[in-house]
Amino acid sequence: MKTLNLKKIIWILIVALIAFPIPSFAEFWKLSQRDREKVDRKIESISAINRQNYIEIVIVRVNSLMAAIRISAADESTKFRKVSILEDLRSILMAKLQNLTSTGANVPVISNLATTNMQGWFSLSSNMAWKWYYVILPSGSGAPTSAQIRSWFDNAWNTASVRWNFNLMSWVNNFNATWLSPGSNYTLYFVAEDSNGNISPTPQAMNFSTSSTSSNPPVFSTSLSWLSGTWGILTVVSNASWRWYFVILPSWSWMPTSAQIRTGRDSSWVSAIWTWSFNLVSWTNTFNLAGLTPNTNYVLYFAAEDPFWNLNLSPSTQSFTTSLTSDTIPPVVAASINFVTRNSATINMTNSEGWKWYYVALPSGSSAPTAAQIKAWTDSGWNMVSLRWSFNTTSWVNAFNVTWLNQYTSYVLYIVAEDAVWNLLQTPQVIPFTTLQQ
Repeated sequence: MKTLNLKKIIWILIVALIAFPIPSFAEFWKLSQRDREKVDRKIESISAINRQNYIEIVIVRVNSLMAAIRISAADESTKFRKVSILEDLRSILMAKLQNLTSTGANVPVISNLATTNMQGWFSLSSNMAWKWYYVILPSGSGAPTSAQIRSWFDNAWNTASVRWNFNLMSWVNNFNATWLSPGSNYTLYFVAEDSNGNISPTPQAMNFSTSSTSSNPPVFSTSLSWLSGTWGILTVVSNASWRWYFVILPSWSWMPTSAQIRTGRDSSWVSAIWTWSFNLVSWTNTFNLAGLTPNTNYVLYFAAEDPFWNLNLSPSTQSFTTSLTSDTIPPVVAASINFVTRNSATINMTNSEGWKWYYVALPSGSSAPTAAQIKAWTDSGWNMVSLRWSFNTTSWVNAFNVTWLNQYTSYVLYIVAEDAVWNLLQTPQVIPFTTLQQ
């Protein structure tokens, strides 16, 4: 059986209402209580994630119809009657829309970190995790609505050339926008959406300019932590996002050039045993160094590059010594529920070491799986679980979403973590929770 969408339902209602006989008094040109209840029921039947967008579209259609009636050839009495009914309908829809947007997503705070001639780096903080959308338009362009930004359009419904959407963490998020023009003025328009489909009612806007040229390589600092016999954590703080390269050599080795580091070689152009490259964000970056030899002196050489191939010409050096014994201690983690909706849950987790974590979500009352079973995404009977995932973690605060849950259902989330040398946490984190009914 086909179901009419809200636009068709309201359109039929409009046609029926404006065809009513003409009463004697103008104050009667409003919807009856029965018709108001009918509108309420139809709006409530639309899913929460689509409701705001539907109401906005119907309001636009009501406005267009009112304008057409006002300039029509109908007599003034007929025009007054029809417009009065439509105005009453619009006021109901506007009240519904205001109620939706007033309880919408909490607006994040965004700031501009830096720009070059073709790229901009931005940082934003949010109190909840889900989804964010942005478009970048030339300065002076008309401001798009939240619905247009979510669909990657400008205010004329043309697809924006520079746009993207990302999952949002309930903490600090960094992102960069590329393919901008040198020496140009832009405005970044940004909206956030929570897990119930509530979108920020008013877009945020930030003006910024790109430079005419770019010739400055990244500026960065490095440090090592959590050193053991076979591994450690490298932390890099950089002012530019793109690419970083490192090699680890015995302490007696000569320093290679930045060009040699970029190709993973030592000063004699021989391939280094420990070498890697990674994408760099313009903030704090962490990376695990694995496979080292216990009780050995090393030097780490590091160089960074921006999107315009400006390579840092003076490599950063970091001397260190591994301990006598290898690492056998698994990560220490602490996980907790951030918030729960009808079909999702957001989890916050702190981790003593950055590498990998795994989770499965099982119905309440299920037998608890072992750490090995959680890592394999199975339940206690080694059956594959539908609600599962694994992610890379940082050695600090991590947030993730568990989705596709059933409403008003009790679950138990099991989480384990693993470090760079495969030490798996044997005592899973256990988090019971119940999704909301409405």
